[in-house]
Amino acid sequence: MVAQSKLTVGKINDQQPVLEMEAGCGMCMFGVKDNDCRLTLKKNDKTYFVKGTDIDDHGDAHADDGFCNATRRARVQGSFSGDTLVVSYFELIHNSVKKKKG
Repeated sequence: MVAQSKLTVGKINDQQPVLEMEAGCGMCMFGVKDNDCRLTLKKNDKTYFVKGTDIDDHGDAHADDGFCNATRRARVQGSFSGDTLVVSYFELIHNSVKKKKG
């Protein structure tokens, strides 16, 4: 399976601001202490788990360019609830892959 094959989830709401954040696996890419690979967003050194779309909704997370081995820029809308962003819109920005070093 190709990583990040599904780029967009939901519909944009013109009445809400669009945030641009870094998307990846919290545990593998952002060093979040967790027991599972979960889609996580990062902005200004703060991480947020994602609810509304899953790490595997966008392809194989463990592919060479998947969320466990690379990050992507994402445009998102939604509401924050503690350390979680409940997304109503999630769009991966084309050609924004940043692979893990090493």
